[in-house]
Amino acid sequence: MIEPVSPTVGGAASVGFLALLVGAFGPVAADVMLVVISALAGCFIALSSTKSQSVLQSVGFVVIGVTVSLILSWGVMNLVVSIIPQLNTPYTPSLIAMGIGFMSNQLPALFAALAVKFKNKIGI
Repeated sequence: MIEPVSPTVGGAASVGFLALLVGAFGPVAADVMLVVISALAGCFIALSSTKSQSVLQSVGFVVIGVTVSLILSWGVMNLVVSIIPQLNTPYTPSLIAMGIGFMSNQLPALFAALAVKFKNKIGI
């Protein structure tokens, strides 16, 4: 008895659909992946300087560092580009994400200093 749809037809259809998705979202996904890889590289460099952490603590450090890098990189890029328009390149968010990831060890102290400065500014 003949099957109505063979697995090879379903596989070819899904590969064709995947090729359409890659063609449609490829440029956006490439920019995002470049920023993610840059943030990971920066976090791994910062992680290499820490002393005796467990695997779970290291994974948490990398996840938090990459998340903060991704959130801040495009915002900082927009601020920098508004000041210096010549830096509006596709690689600017990647460089900023790598820098933020590289500073992952110092981020709590940096955020605390910014909070103190903000509190002093508003008079709390």
